[in-house]
Amino acid sequence: MDRAQSWVARLETAALLVTIGSVLLAAFSLFAWVRYDVHVLPAVLRGVDFATVAFSVFMSVSVLAPWVVVSWTTPRFAERPDAGRTRLVWPALGALAVVVLAFPLYVGVGVVVLWTVYVVGRVAGAVLPLPSPVRQACRRLYRGSGAAVVVLAVLAAPNYGTPSWVPLERVETRDGRHVGWVLESGDHDLSLLEEGSRNAVVLRQDVITKRTFCDKGGDGRSRPADALSLLGWQLVDDVPDIRHGRPDCYAGTASATPVSPSVAPASRGLPVGGLVLPAGR
Repeated sequence: MDRAQSWVARLETAALLVTIGSVLLAAFSLFAWVRYDVHVLPAVLRGVDFATVAFSVFMSVSVLAPWVVVSWTTPRFAERPDAGRTRLVWPALGALAVVVLAFPLYVGVGVVVLWTVYVVGRVAGAVLPLPSPVRQACRRLYRGSGAAVVVLAVLAAPNYGTPSWVPLERVETRDGRHVGWVLESGDHDLSLLEEGSRNAVVLRQDVITKRTFCDKGGDGRSRPADALSLLGWQLVDDVPDIRHGRPDCYAGTASATPVSPSVAPASRGLPVGGLVLPAGR
């Protein structure tokens, strides 16, 4: 009975930590998304559902969960008194097979790198007589390395890619185009966070001619989601995939360069602080 209560308490603590972690990562991701500009942040928060952001961040982190699990559990299992080569190698190969087949390929590569670092560290520790405090510090750093990589990846993603909670769009107007993330789309206005400058832009619906989902550097072809689709994608050129390939946001005519909000044709908008409002409003 006491053991069952202990497990229930651990699960409740884990759920609480996951919830708090998701909320904190969502808040930091939004702040990084606007490149830490407090003037643009209110406009983004007005058009973003924070619960959706937190759920999307949690789902993106869950893909990287094997890194956290491997870095946390490897020292514990490998350093048990009854740990032998057979008891370690076959479970490790089985876990690696599951990760490679069920997760994106880079996750499996990361797991192999983590194990390689651990083995090299154990060999170096056996050759060099390191003091016990140094060994303990290295072990703690290793156990926290997976979580640290995940946190850095989540915080860096909005600066170097597109957020997981909203797709990148190319919004074409009568005399130009804007590439960014649509925050709100009403009957009269559309608010958008520009991909290049990270300025919030408000456009009149009557000047918009076309909206297209796009990717930076995309070519419109499908991309593999895991090792199985990667193998098929390499062997068969047009293999279908669950992830839809989108066109390049900046490909096409000479107007493909992002419209600078500081340059001022009447229908493109005028910057006001961190926001950009259409002229004449």
